[in-house]
Amino acid sequence: VGYLSQHAHFEEDARLIDWFRDRIAVPEAEARHILARFLFFGPTVFRSILSLSGGERVRLQLAVLVHSSINVLILDEPTNHLDIESRETLEEALENFSGTLIAVSHDRYFLNRLFPQILWLENGLTRYHGTYTYAQQKRTEFATSSSLHVTPQKPKRLSQYELEVQIERLEQKLTKREKPTDTVSKSIQQQLDDLYEQLLQYG
Repeated sequence: VGYLSQHAHFEEDARLIDWFRDRIAVPEAEARHILARFLFFGPTVFRSILSLSGGERVRLQLAVLVHSSINVLILDEPTNHLDIESRETLEEALENFSGTLIAVSHDRYFLNRLFPQILWLENGLTRYHGTYTYAQQKRTEFATSSSLHVTPQKPKRLSQYELEVQIERLEQKLTKREKPTDTVSKSIQQQLDDLYEQLLQYG
């Protein structure tokens, strides 16, 4: 397993080509050829690794990883510090990587180009067998469908005591001196009938 961090740090100074060859055992000519594919041309391979920019450090680490004997490569926001040319170099290198790629990224183009499977972490983990755009579309469809099909909540089942209390209150309303209108009477009577029916279930 190889890991490419978005923040590449070098603890010791060395020439770029020497640092690369310490990790990938190839002749200098072949090392220069590989490094050129990662945009390190001519005399730039003799620069100090401590003088490299953030994007250059990512490219150098990637050059080592894709030429190592690994079959799983984990990428942490790999396109964060890269210009357009460096991003294209990164994407081409990853397309030619024969192992498994796992990436955390907010770069939608990068995800769409390289990843045929998305794991979406939000209120749990959901797997989508498709690109980022496909996953986003499915989430939108699901959200729309859920809002249209709201499952009605079942009313809370009242206890026998609660039913008897409600019945008593409704009966008091019906027997008040101030006679309710026919509409109100029918409404109260309907509520009473419903409550009596529930009360009968208690035997």
